[in-house]
Amino acid sequence: MSFGNQGARVWRKTGEKEMPKCLKSSVKYPQSVMVWGAMSAAGVGPLCFIKGRVNAASYQEILEHFMLPSAEMLYGDEDFIFQHDLAPAHSAKKPLGPLVDITIPSLDLGLIKLGNKTLSKFTIANVSPLEAKWKIQESKACIDARGEEESRFSISPEGGVLPPLGTREVSVVFKPSVCQRLETVLELEVENGEGSYLPVTASVQVPQVCLLSSSLVFNEIYVGVQAQSAIKMFNQGQLPAKFSWQEKALNRNETEIYM
Repeated sequence: MSFGNQGARVWRKTGEKEMPKCLKSSVKYPQSVMVWGAMSAAGVGPLCFIKGRVNAASYQEILEHFMLPSAEMLYGDEDFIFQHDLAPAHSAKKPLGPLVDITIPSLDLGLIKLGNKTLSKFTIANVSPLEAKWKIQESKACIDARGEEESRFSISPEGGVLPPLGTREVSVVFKPSVCQRLETVLELEVENGEGSYLPVTASVQVPQVCLLSSSLVFNEIYVGVQAQSAIKMFNQGQLPAKFSWQEKALNRNETEIYM
């Protein structure tokens, strides 16, 4: 079962905590691979495994070496309609000016506790023989989609000039304001050249702890004799949870203990 951004949950009975059917393995930072593929009513084409980032030039090569042969194989001389989404590389013109690449395909900020901030760094590289004036910021469309008025990212530097074949390290600080599964995009704009973009993901959570029983019962209590009972707590999130206990008297025979 899954509840919002809390991830998968398992209903289990007492004593089943370590049973394989109640456990699920996970990888905190899984490896990923980028591929291009085509599908149609007539069948599918071969997959193209992509190294590095996709820009207009590399996308045009993919179309030439994979899309057109796939169309020839599936449709021959018949007419067909080719459709793709509105990713920047799909609609950009082949660059004639400076070309600046982001050297990582995506940025995963991992698990962040609400109230904390995280710092990440990546490098941009001018792969052209021309000087490149650039700036980078979070996509305004992504900010609007979250219902926020301003970005939660602080980027340094936000822009500058790269010499021919030069590189620059960019620092990104993210301070979340709400719990969320963040999926956004940083947009790199290059004056008189082709822009690029960097997908960014993060999981923002707060510690979430619950008791597995609604009451704590002491059986056979004798005056002057110490008695013990136990109750189990369950950490529902992926963050360590610091807790403490307090006692609250309800009446003469009942006491409430809460976290």
